[in-house]
Amino acid sequence: MALEEFTGAYLRYVHRYVTMVHVDYLRTRELTWRVERRQGKRNVWSDIDVIGIRGNEAIVVSCDENCAKKVDDIVKELKYAEEYVRRRYNVNNIKKLYVFAICYTPGKCEEKFRRLEKEGIEILSFTDMIKDFIYRLRDVKRDYTLRAGKFTDPILWVLREIEIIRSLSREEVFPPIEKMYRRRRRRVLISYKYRTT
Repeated sequence: MALEEFTGAYLRYVHRYVTMVHVDYLRTRELTWRVERRQGKRNVWSDIDVIGIRGNEAIVVSCDENCAKKVDDIVKELKYAEEYVRRRYNVNNIKKLYVFAICYTPGKCEEKFRRLEKEGIEILSFTDMIKDFIYRLRDVKRDYTLRAGKFTDPILWVLREIEIIRSLSREEVFPPIEKMYRRRRRRVLISYKYRTT
């Protein structure tokens, strides 16, 4: 749940979307027909992790903290979300996004990400969102409201305050990693093709 909340706040503050998190909707038999071209047996409740709307543009997001969702499930989830948003909010330009926090099996995840990209789904990691947010904070000319504005999201507020303290004092805020935590069990994937937007 926290990843969905953070993603919604990120899209709201950094990309200026109006966001909704954990949007429940009814997968009607008509919606099933539109997405899968098959007749559904009955109506089923489902939810969309994050929806963002900005003018005539929307974004639907599937969040997956540890990369456990299967590709086919993500594709299906986002197709339903896309069709629901298109009909409910009368928006035609809809982007699909898959967000993850950490991947413990990088080889499998990289293959998964390539398959998702072939389906037109963008990939974004928690680490990439933090980097993007910090870069936006540092570019005061580009977005002064991020630097001086009020935040209702506590995590983004903490990130902003840490960055301000670091830049003013030139000191690291976090204590060094203790020796017992320095051991690496294995390689993990925390970012995927970071790009600033």
